[in-house]
Amino acid sequence: MFQNQVIDFINANRSTKSFGFEGNHLKMYLTWAFSFDYLFIVFENNEIVGVGVAYPLKRPYNGDKFTLFVFNEIVPPSEEHKHELCIMDLVAVTDSARKTLVKNFQQRYPNWQNQKKWGLRDEETKEISNQYINLLNKID
Repeated sequence: MFQNQVIDFINANRSTKSFGFEGNHLKMYLTWAFSFDYLFIVFENNEIVGVGVAYPLKRPYNGDKFTLFVFNEIVPPSEEHKHELCIMDLVAVTDSARKTLVKNFQQRYPNWQNQKKWGLRDEETKEISNQYINLLNKID
């Protein structure tokens, strides 16, 4: 039931560029992210207002965007700080939700400033800078 609420929120608020999975694939993706503590959810007034997924990459990004899809290559939590990160999806409907997602990401990955970060934007892989993450946390 809760997973359906998360899926309903994503379907209602995502852009065409985020959370690209549909149906059972989206359900499996969220289950995977939840299982490994890669799923971030923000609530305001008992409503979901933000959802994000970020995870460590077992192997460094090599220029092929498909290396970001690593659902069978789990990094042990004690090793996560040594690996590059993928910030795959982020949807927030309020400024405070976006800031909370960023804060939760920073707490979940305390070495984030020293790790390379990757994401997909318009089907292209982009490196995500610390400056950009800090900016997301400040914009109102």
